[in-house]
Amino acid sequence: MCHARDSKAIAEKACLGKTSCSIPMSSRRFGGDPCPAKLKSLLVVAECK
Repeated sequence: MCHARDSKAIAEKACLGKTSCSIPMSSRRFGGDPCPAKLKSLLVVAECK
C-alpha cells in the first residue's frame, strides 16, 4: 500500500473546528509523491458542527 504519511494530520489541520473546509490537492501539500505514476485519491469523512 502506498500513501502520504501525514494525510490525516493535514486534513485535520485544514478542517477541524470549522463549519466547512476545502483542501486543495497537490503532491507538494502532502509532502511529495510517495507513489509516482499512480492514480491519487483522498477520501475524508467528517461531521461538521
